[in-house]
Amino acid sequence: MNCNDYYDQHNEDKRFELDVFKLEYYRTLDIIERFIPERKCVIYDIAGGTGHYFRYLIEQGHNVTMCDLSPRHVEIARNRYPEKKNRIFTGDARNLPELESNSADVVLNLGAMYHLPDPEDRLDANNESWRLLKPGGMLFNSYCIRNATAYVEGIQDDMYADPGFLLMFKAIRKKGTAPFDKIMQYFYFHTLDEIKKDLKASNFNGYFKIIGIESIGGAVKSFAEKLDNEAEKEKLFNFIRICEEDEALMGFNSHVMGISVKKIKS
Repeated sequence: MNCNDYYDQHNEDKRFELDVFKLEYYRTLDIIERFIPERKCVIYDIAGGTGHYFRYLIEQGHNVTMCDLSPRHVEIARNRYPEKKNRIFTGDARNLPELESNSADVVLNLGAMYHLPDPEDRLDANNESWRLLKPGGMLFNSYCIRNATAYVEGIQDDMYADPGFLLMFKAIRKKGTAPFDKIMQYFYFHTLDEIKKDLKASNFNGYFKIIGIESIGGAVKSFAEKLDNEAEKEKLFNFIRICEEDEALMGFNSHVMGISVKKIKS
């Protein structure tokens, strides 16, 4: 699974302009801002794409360094933020020798887990994040969730009767990926049990919270319009927050956030 093949063909930079992904973007920021320390932080934005989160967090005054596996993404980000280009580099979430141990307050890994079907690769990525964090630092991992295609494409996009979709959906439910599909072959969809098991097996030895990112927000009529109005967006997010940790509703999510903390040695 070479995810660069996918990103060389698809415009990741414009993804957050689409309604369902716009919800993902704003809710991801909502979760991050609620849980990171209330001070200026050193943040490593790993698998940072073309720099959407990087830009926002720098604007909030944080000291942010970003990397991505895709040279194309890194080039876009450097061209967009030339004054910050020394903080943007090509890197693999599983091994980042460019970054010092115990140096970050927060590590964001908001993309790499989408493309790591091998548990050993996910373990390496989690342990590398643990290495980078200061004691007490927080890791935010984003995952594609196993049943997401049922709700997002099967129901929202009205594809539930399409034979090709059904074949893909069955494959993803069984193995977490669909190697015969031109898009889904590049992605891995996790179960909640896998997420918990992976974080437990890592040096984090567990997780702080698992939170549904979109949750039931995507089921709200005209949700995308509400995101463009701060008051309406806050009403929507207050609604989502009530059940964001409810495991029974995780199938409503395209993405799930796993938060872990590097424990302070006593």
